[in-house]
Amino acid sequence: MCTLRRSSAGASTFKNATSGAFYRVFRALSGVDLRANSADFRLLSAPVVRTLRTMRERHRFLRGLVPWTGFRTAYVEYDAAPRAAGASKYGPVRMAAFALDALVSFSTAPLYAAIAFGAVIGLFGFAYAAFALYARLVTGQVLPGWTSLMIVVSIVGGFQLLLIGILGLYLGKVYDEVKERPLYVVREAAGLPDVP
Repeated sequence: MCTLRRSSAGASTFKNATSGAFYRVFRALSGVDLRANSADFRLLSAPVVRTLRTMRERHRFLRGLVPWTGFRTAYVEYDAAPRAAGASKYGPVRMAAFALDALVSFSTAPLYAAIAFGAVIGLFGFAYAAFALYARLVTGQVLPGWTSLMIVVSIVGGFQLLLIGILGLYLGKVYDEVKERPLYVVREAAGLPDVP
């Protein structure tokens, strides 16, 4: 059973907007059906707890791990009362770090974005190298050494970004393996003895 905040007394418009954006982006990139405004306070059944205990990863985004297991979930909505005392320790910087940690725990899409960005920069690099060659051979109004420098920097820089993105993908695969999440979760077995 999971709790969903209908409203949060005292929450700023910025906080509500960024929170809503985070949940939309997380669902789109991870494929996990994480409901907007879900809280960490929840009631878990014994099978869900046993499944979560098999996951050895250290940086746990519990809000994402619970729906990832695939067990049925009931939702209870509530209105968050104003804070009785003190202030939230989650400012914009900590919230951004929390969101980034959640995204990289469940998605390799940022790595693919890095590859795409590297490919685009590489294409611009080739185009700029062609322009530098044109400027040297046709107009001739360039400083000595400028053409070769621009060609090398543009092409090599684009390739470096592309290759760093590919290395990032390999690291992403290693990261997925190191987390050791189960390949599947058995919700219920008929005719078999209970497994502790």
